[in-house]
Amino acid sequence: MDHFLEEASLRVPTLTTASKLAFAYAVCVRLQPHYQAFWEATRWGDPIIMQAALTLLRRAIFLPPLLADLQNSYRQVEHVTPDSEDFGSLLGSLALDTCCALLSAFDFVVEGNDQSVLDVATFARNTVDMYVQEIEEMDPNDPDLEAKIDRHQYMVREVKWQRAALAQLTNVEQPTSALLDKLVQEQMLDLELLPEGES
Repeated sequence: MDHFLEEASLRVPTLTTASKLAFAYAVCVRLQPHYQAFWEATRWGDPIIMQAALTLLRRAIFLPPLLADLQNSYRQVEHVTPDSEDFGSLLGSLALDTCCALLSAFDFVVEGNDQSVLDVATFARNTVDMYVQEIEEMDPNDPDLEAKIDRHQYMVREVKWQRAALAQLTNVEQPTSALLDKLVQEQMLDLELLPEGES
């Protein structure tokens, strides 16, 4: 599915630490509405915890956070991460991806491993992959499934966004708040297109 990963693997290491985190943060912000939709449908979890984690991530782009704050927020996000065995709906899976992306972003802050940033981006593309299969009612046994997903407008748009975000952050020593706000403007999915009972 992930033909973009190799390109991203070459681009991410060229960014500054602050720009890597800015990219991860922007991806997580764009995923957050899916967790919100899951919470509204199930009343399980806590979007306030998720928003607080995003706020902590954003601050970390500008000022190194306290390890205790990171660890506390990490544990809280883990606690409100849905188990796919308990929530079999697509929204449950999208919320799971949102949490996993956020946890991977925290992993990057603590460990500085570029793979964590790539994981954040992959969770976003996985989200689009699941969404496309659902709204188009694709046959999971179709031998051309991956190619069809790659060509779908939502996947094309997500890869284009990730490519453009990485390009905008290249050669940027310290991202500004204005740049962060610009990166998160575009919506990832239209949840209103989900079949009845999934939204």
